[in-house]
Formats: sequence, structure tokens, C-alpha cells
Amino acid sequence: MLTGEGWITNADSHSHLHRDTGLFVISGASVSGNLLRLQDRIFEQFLRLVSIPISDVELLRAKNQLKSMIFMNLEQRSLLCEDMGRQVTIYDFKYSGQESSRQIDSITQKDIMTLVHKFLSTQPTIVAMGQKKELKCLPDYSTYQQYIADWRNRLG
Repeated sequence: MLTGEGWITNADSHSHLHRDTGLFVISGASVSGNLLRLQDRIFEQFLRLVSIPISDVELLRAKNQLKSMIFMNLEQRSLLCEDMGRQVTIYDFKYSGQESSRQIDSITQKDIMTLVHKFLSTQPTIVAMGQKKELKCLPDYSTYQQYIADWRNRLG
């Protein structure tokens, strides 16, 4: 998303898993005056995942990046302990790095599309931070709900 978009200063996603629920977060930052444009770009990219499969190259790059991060984190004792606690809390056991790698390698484009579709079946929570005058350009929550509903209708 950052490629060729000089006005976007950061784009990120992460998740927080718990035994019976989870939280998926997409965040972004832009240079002043581009908040509405950033919001539109984030929605466009996320919703694109449910209708257009990512390329094999993008999927492989994402898998390699995730596996690299996992194996680098296994080298830091504090992150290893945090990961172990999280996995035991959620799964009742800890996956090895090799098992995590095998699971990541098994992810398909269809898996990603299915997961994004599932995310879109719930109402999002939207938070914006910035100067008050810039935040006024954002639409109200019902506009976001309608935007997502329109996408759901197009996808069937």
C-alpha cells in the first residue's frame, strides 16, 4: 500500500487473539490533509482482498515476512516467553517454530478471502486521531456501515 503513495507515512495491521474472540486492527498515518484519502485507501485495499485474490508473489512475500518475524522473535527470550504465554492461553499448548512455519505455508489465497469475508460480517470499530479540523472531514459511522453493506451486496 505504501508503494507510490508518498502521502501515506505508515500502514500497518496486527491482531490480538484470545481463546474465544479476537481483534484485527488496521492502522495508517498520512501527511496532514489526507485523512479522508487515507481512510478510503485502507478500505479499498482491505475490501479488495475479498474480491480479488492476492497474487502468488504477494502471498509468498507475506508468508516469508511472517515466518522471518516469528523466527527472529524466537531468538529474544522476552518475546519467546510472551509468545509462549499467549499460545498456552489460547491453544493450551505451544507450537514450535517449525509447526508455525508449516501452518503459514499452508495458507491459500482462498483462506485469506474467506477470512476477510468473515471480518466483514461484523461491524467495525473505527477510530481516528488528528487535528480537530481534519477529523471533521470524516463521515459519520452510518456511512461506513453502508459502505461495507454495499460491498457485501456486491459479493453476494
